[in-house]
Amino acid sequence: MLLSFWVALGWTATAFTSWPRLPVPPPLPHVLPRLPSHPLPLPPPPPPPHRPPPFTPTATPINGFALRDIWARNGCYESFTATGRIPLGGEVVFLTTERRFDQFNRECALVEHNAFGRSIIGWILLMDLSPIDVTPAP
Repeated sequence: MLLSFWVALGWTATAFTSWPRLPVPPPLPHVLPRLPSHPLPLPPPPPPPHRPPPFTPTATPINGFALRDIWARNGCYESFTATGRIPLGGEVVFLTTERRFDQFNRECALVEHNAFGRSIIGWILLMDLSPIDVTPAP
């Protein structure tokens, strides 16, 4: 029945074979190419350009003034013996840039105080100093 329908329409078996055919892709190879078991080493990155650190001027004080009567000590701080007394407003000069801390994590500085023809050298707490003289005027 179907065949009679095709003949009635004038179609033949060759009508289907005359359509354009698409190209058939080549068969896949049976063996896939193998990738290396370890990656190839990458060349080392180029070194970064040398840049000198930027110059940032900071004011490093070379002297300070006592905010109260201070006992200079031979270490940082309370467990050491006192070497002399620096009065309120007394000027001190920093001797080193070494940082030391006491048992309460307070920073100390090694200073020298000249007064009355005598020099007092010892460690004092930085929190007891001011960069400017704050002695009250008489």
